[in-house]
Amino acid sequence: MSFALNIDPGSVLDLLVSERYGPPRLLPEQVEPYLNELARRLGWQAKSVPPIGYQSFWARHWQDRYGSALGVSLHRESVTAVVLPGDQEPLLDERSYQASGVLLAALSADGQLILPEADWLAAPFTAFTAAERERILASPSGTGWEAYSLRYWKPTSRGSALFNGWD
Repeated sequence: MSFALNIDPGSVLDLLVSERYGPPRLLPEQVEPYLNELARRLGWQAKSVPPIGYQSFWARHWQDRYGSALGVSLHRESVTAVVLPGDQEPLLDERSYQASGVLLAALSADGQLILPEADWLAAPFTAFTAAERERILASPSGTGWEAYSLRYWKPTSRGSALFNGWD
């Protein structure tokens, strides 16, 4: 199953992630089957939560074979972040991005997903260079959604700009 996400087709944010971490390794429709196979292989339980409204991401709750929570993964196509349960709300501006742990290790083991560092995601939105911010706010796509949303919602971090539920 592939989820329809509210992502600007000309997203400069996605381009900046690709420039830093390399191009996506999985097509959007390959991400969930990949995660299903990973959960099966590890004997874990995982439940995807489809996006609602204008979410730019979908979430997946992970439990070990005994039912203990391992965390939540946020997915914007193949860009993935691991957060604590409760940090997956679409309008949440501050999240606790995980820098280590068994879930992060499993998701990053074979390099199929792009997992930006927790520090990079949590860095203030202003941590983008002036040139990067100018590129983002110029929003070259035909819709202008990205530039408008960033100006209106004023995300506090890079991660909140990537993983959001703005309209």
